[in-house]
Amino acid sequence: MNMLQSLFFKRSLKIVFLLSFATYFFLQFFLPIETEDVWWHLATGRWIITHHQIPYEDIFSFTNSPIHGISPQWLGSVIYYLVYSACGLLGLQLFRFLLFSGAVLIFIGAARKKLPTALICILSFLIVKALATRCFLRPFAFNFIFIQLFLIILYSYQNRGGQKKLWLLPLLGIIWANIHMGCFVYGSLLIILFLFANVVELFNFKMALQESAAQLLSSVKKKIKDLSLILAAFLCVFFITPYGLEGFLYPFKVFLFPNFIYFDTLQNVILELQPPASLIVFDSFFRIWFFILIASCILAIAANKRNKFLCSLLFMFSLFLFLKGSRAIDIFTLTSAYIIIDGARDLDLKKIWQALPFKIFNYIAYGILIFFLLTIILERTNERIYLQGKTTNPLMLRYSPFTPIKTVQFLKKNNLIGHIYNTDITGGYLIWEGYPRLKPFIDGRQYNKFLFRENMVILRNPGIFFPYMDKKYDYDIAIIDSSLVPEYHILKYINNAANWQLVFMDGSFFTFVKRGRFPLPDEAAQLENNLKSTKYTASDIGILKETVAGYKKRDRLRELPHPKVGYVDFAQSGLTLFGLGYEGAGIKDLVKAVALNIQNNPAMETMVPNVLKYLSLKESVTNSEKSSNDTAFYSLAKIYLTDENFKQATKFSPQILLNCHDGAVMASIGSLYASHKMNDEALDLFEKALELSPNNSYIYQETGKLLGNLELLEVALFFWEKGLSINPTNNDIKNQIERTKQYLKTHKKSSQK
Repeated sequence: MNMLQSLFFKRSLKIVFLLSFATYFFLQFFLPIETEDVWWHLATGRWIITHHQIPYEDIFSFTNSPIHGISPQWLGSVIYYLVYSACGLLGLQLFRFLLFSGAVLIFIGAARKKLPTALICILSFLIVKALATRCFLRPFAFNFIFIQLFLIILYSYQNRGGQKKLWLLPLLGIIWANIHMGCFVYGSLLIILFLFANVVELFNFKMALQESAAQLLSSVKKKIKDLSLILAAFLCVFFITPYGLEGFLYPFKVFLFPNFIYFDTLQNVILELQPPASLIVFDSFFRIWFFILIASCILAIAANKRNKFLCSLLFMFSLFLFLKGSRAIDIFTLTSAYIIIDGARDLDLKKIWQALPFKIFNYIAYGILIFFLLTIILERTNERIYLQGKTTNPLMLRYSPFTPIKTVQFLKKNNLIGHIYNTDITGGYLIWEGYPRLKPFIDGRQYNKFLFRENMVILRNPGIFFPYMDKKYDYDIAIIDSSLVPEYHILKYINNAANWQLVFMDGSFFTFVKRGRFPLPDEAAQLENNLKSTKYTASDIGILKETVAGYKKRDRLRELPHPKVGYVDFAQSGLTLFGLGYEGAGIKDLVKAVALNIQNNPAMETMVPNVLKYLSLKESVTNSEKSSNDTAFYSLAKIYLTDENFKQATKFSPQILLNCHDGAVMASIGSLYASHKMNDEALDLFEKALELSPNNSYIYQETGKLLGNLELLEVALFFWEKGLSINPTNNDIKNQIERTKQYLKTHKKSSQK
């Protein structure tokens, strides 16, 4: 290859790589608007701009008594709303792309003089994949910018000194503190870690006997003094918010007092606050990503001469935060990248790399990256969404398919307004499009921590707690997203409740209203009857069986170019309807989905065979077998339902419960569990017992006892009163009600005093 050919090859490779990388950036960060918190932030930003003030209470209150509180992310909400008001939804999508791309470009700018270009490209690729897992339109996205600016300034000061540059930190903090609480978590932490590392170095130098250590002593003392001053100044920026002292104290209360916003509960139920074990264990790419970062950091720390302890400290803390909650993937990834930069600077890696005789390594690195980039680009451009029989690429969507657009339009068109029981993810969109005519119970911001806590209780045992909450708040409408696994339990309960009526379906969204509460259009009023009357045919089952057989015979290698299917509305509604008992309507929708000739949709390939297995099993079980099983297992239950045989009873209870169709038996086992403080198991059994025998006063009595022991006295009263209405002669329930009411009355008076 002559010089001209070599130059042409290099330039062509560079052009292909740059085009691939730019396309990769765009496809990772240009996404439909998700259904999560962005709508709440848009509504809040709209309220602030409209009212020219900052909220001091829950401005989108579900009740008539808004709770006091602050909105520490108010500036982020305003920024998003200003972008939307100027450029619409497309503008928001482009803004996210620019914001996330800007974060990666900051890293490239910081690394270009210290790392070889090939390594910069590899690290940029890893950073993009990490940040893409957090690609949401929420104020935390600004953390990706501020974390890097803090690391750049702190590392620059650590290596070259210059106190003046440190004063940029509190100036940046004034903006950051009004955008997101990451300012408190990450900004303060980074300054503290740099300060602590220098304090440790000071003790090392004092203990050292070398002359060089004595010379460095004054320099380290100055760093400790400067960083201490900056830390104090930085903490003061939390006063520079519209909330003053309350704004300053808010982040301390959040992290020091678990019950302040029920942070302990949030950690247990919000996926991004939980450890990333499943991400690392089950996702092969992220397993490789994780170990590459770990290995690179260890090598960089080993090569670092001046900041070995500092980099070790940063690495351990960022890794700890990530392993504690996957949302810290940003601080872990970005901190790791700058640890690698500092190690490379100390080693002068760029100069060493350029001196290597084997330039082929660069070409290999670029070739591998181009292969991965083109693979991802092909996969993303090939993705498909099926909505109402139409094929769409997600890149063409403005909204996520999991946004209840048509549901809200249906409610508005038919003047169905009022208090809505909903999932937290959809609450923000309901607020944006319908508040105050549509008042969602909760939203993704958990502003009203008490309602959020109550919803966690409802999701845990809908049959126990939803009737009580329904009586307390008198919901008018319920909108449930069946694509969310934790919501399916409550969906089944509401569907089976006599006082609720299914009136509208939109893919994964199922809308119910209280019976008789609204005048309904004919189509909505007859929806349940139409679903019940729909029957599947042998031809429908034959089509599904052929489809399943096709799943088994397909050659996976030949199907690699086929588009990946992320959402199919007919499949979602069909599976949900089938699970709710509308088997004919569910199978009809599944047949519609099959007719679309969809391939590479995991939900269909997993669930359609399960539907057929269920139907086959159902046909093999006769009513006589069920009743005989009930008799046999009822006798077995009575033998072991004593405290003396508790171990034996719990040993056999799974077999008993699996075939039990008598609510009294199930409640008896639940009472036994409750007597041994197995409260969660007992609540589950009482819920199932009520589902089997909703008119048995004994079950309400035993459920009330357990709730009373758990100090949920008002809920216990609700169940005892229900039991008494079924059996007015039950003196035990009467006595419990009288004692509990007297206790609550006395307790309320003493509390008021």
